[in-house]
Amino acid sequence: MLKVLLLVFTAAFAVTIYTQFANVEEVSMGTDAGMHATHHNKSLADMNERELMGMLLADAKRIDLFIQSIQKIPQDIANLLTLQKFSLEEITIIQKSILENSPELNGMSVNFEANMFIKEKKYFSSYLYRKNGQIIQTNLNDPAYDYFSRDWYMQPKERRKAVWISPYHAEGGTDILMTTYAVPFNIFDGKKESFAGVITVDVSIDWLVDYFPKNKILPRDGVITLISADGTILCARNKEWVVKETIFSLSEKFNLPDLKQIGREIQQGKHGVRKIYSENYNQYIEFYYTTIKTSGWGLLYLIPEAPISTADNGLMQDEKESAKERK
Repeated sequence: MLKVLLLVFTAAFAVTIYTQFANVEEVSMGTDAGMHATHHNKSLADMNERELMGMLLADAKRIDLFIQSIQKIPQDIANLLTLQKFSLEEITIIQKSILENSPELNGMSVNFEANMFIKEKKYFSSYLYRKNGQIIQTNLNDPAYDYFSRDWYMQPKERRKAVWISPYHAEGGTDILMTTYAVPFNIFDGKKESFAGVITVDVSIDWLVDYFPKNKILPRDGVITLISADGTILCARNKEWVVKETIFSLSEKFNLPDLKQIGREIQQGKHGVRKIYSENYNQYIEFYYTTIKTSGWGLLYLIPEAPISTADNGLMQDEKESAKERK
């Protein structure tokens, strides 16, 4: 019976991922088709505010569908653990099957509350991650690491809901920059459900950058940027900003106080357009922004009134120009 359940779960998981990515591609193809039709009638530079906002919202929807496909993975496992008790071997079989079929995931962990899996063991976890093309099996049971004190464990436990964790350098398994989606799970004892632990899936920032349409062509050489729910830069033309800067720190750095307001509105789930005057460029920059609903992240287009010089040292710069500036 258990083997049948595992097979059914694995098959359902595969169908779910296929369906989610089919939806992503459908949205992407629809967006590309719409853009092609637009370009057929007018040049990119002639796109109006409504058309640009429509393109931004379509991009946000595409990213949202991708994020939904990631979030569904640990949620399905949480539901499974609530209904059925599994051995460590069975849990790792499920984890390995998921990682083998999910290149977007860098790692996955199942972490039990103290003494919940085995009464004599305070720490009990199973962590699988990728390294050099291989899937490595380990755990996070080292008392010195103390996974109970980590944000990815404490936040979903205290809030009793799934959360995205701000980008960080991983410890205990890998040493890369990643962002984590953490889901609490319960165990049903026949009478009531009790908190039993947290399941996580890790997405490397590098993988996210490769997936993200950062090189999308915008009017007047505009740029596209993705931020996390707390404003941390996840993807940008200037890779040196990734994780190291926030929309709020860039507001201070470039003396653009209105940028803070955009960050706050994204956190409130709003979308809109703001024209902000930049003394650095001696012109206005149009900021198109929206919230990616599922994760609370923000997507922005930054479009100047006129093309920016290649000697740029401001918001529109890339990492090569930034490096030249430091020499």
